[in-house]
Amino acid sequence: MVDSSAEFFARVTELQLAEFKEKFEEIGVKTFGELAFATSFSAGSPDETKFQTELVIPVLGDEKHPKRGALRRLFTEAYSLAASDLQRRTEGRAEDAPVRLPTAEREARRAELQSRIPGVRLDGEYDPSHKLLDLAYELWDQNVIKYIAWENCTTRRQELMGVKKEPVWKPDAEGFLKVHKDDSIGKARLEDPLRLRQTLLRRGVALDLAGVIKFETHELWADLVLDVYQTDPPPGYAKVTMDMLHTADRELWNQAARVCRSGVRRNGAGALPFDEALRKCMYEPPVRMLMVPLPAAAKQGSAKDEPETSRLKRRADQLESEVRRLREAKGKGKQQYGGKGGKDGGKGGGKGKKRTRGLGALPEGLRGCASRDDQGNPLCFDFNLPHGCNMAQPGARCPRGWHKCAAKGCLKAHSFQAHA
Repeated sequence: MVDSSAEFFARVTELQLAEFKEKFEEIGVKTFGELAFATSFSAGSPDETKFQTELVIPVLGDEKHPKRGALRRLFTEAYSLAASDLQRRTEGRAEDAPVRLPTAEREARRAELQSRIPGVRLDGEYDPSHKLLDLAYELWDQNVIKYIAWENCTTRRQELMGVKKEPVWKPDAEGFLKVHKDDSIGKARLEDPLRLRQTLLRRGVALDLAGVIKFETHELWADLVLDVYQTDPPPGYAKVTMDMLHTADRELWNQAARVCRSGVRRNGAGALPFDEALRKCMYEPPVRMLMVPLPAAAKQGSAKDEPETSRLKRRADQLESEVRRLREAKGKGKQQYGGKGGKDGGKGGGKGKKRTRGLGALPEGLRGCASRDDQGNPLCFDFNLPHGCNMAQPGARCPRGWHKCAAKGCLKAHSFQAHA
């Protein structure tokens, strides 16, 4: 408030001294701080000669002017504000003491920013909450960089509709625990790209109004974040997540803080150190590497995103399981053959008879013939039937069995049809 020109002239208007605005500017007084040191007169001093000659006459034009009481009041307020500001700067402030941008100054800066960006209406979802503005102004007041997280970039609408006081135990300036009531207005919404865009815009507005960085510079970073978030990843890579972008945002502030260690206020050349650092660091490798898509992990039930090696291994396991199942089912179908007084009879079979794999009932044209040779090897039924089998030569073996005569006791290299 001490250095706010808008706040000073708003108070001048309240005290009905607006007609003397040009007179204040002529003597170089545009803020409370300048008014407090415009004269060597001290508030409470019995000698008012210097006050009359150095303020009343230059501003009002007459030492007996009816508004001299209002001018004295304005000077006393300026003197008190300057003394309070000096004490705060030398002794520091309590940890929980709020630092706020004065109302008139805030609205004046808001109007100036709106004139610079006529395409964006600073209202609704684009209107930052007063709490966010206080967080941004605190950076300028303390002349240091402190990260402002996305979830703290709330709207003025949230502040109006959801403010509630929550008791919190905190130590005071002397170290004693006391109950403090903090404002709770919830968190900024970040569930989709539009909400993220609005959140980043609100933070840019707050930082600009606080005099930390320019809105246009913050918009460069916001556009970069949204572009990365909405770009489809290459095949085999996962989409960049909101958490990855939030991590990159924190790293950007960390890199910028290393560059501008002298503070965030305007330097001798009139430039904003944090603004220049942000433009430089947003393209640095430590920041950009956190915004690169990572290889996609295997997802259960999603063959599209599954890596090729994992998919082939899963398919091999499935085939192995199927082969094992077929083997078990085939083993259950084994039967014991061997009849009374013969090798290939029906039921029965004494002890010591070998268990062989059955091929089912003999075809109609081979009733009474043998199904296997003396070693228990199967005979090809098609070879011994009239239609024959062309899968192997006589005496050789095809997938169905040996091409030998199925007549009992024959087993020669000819068909049963040629058996004499």
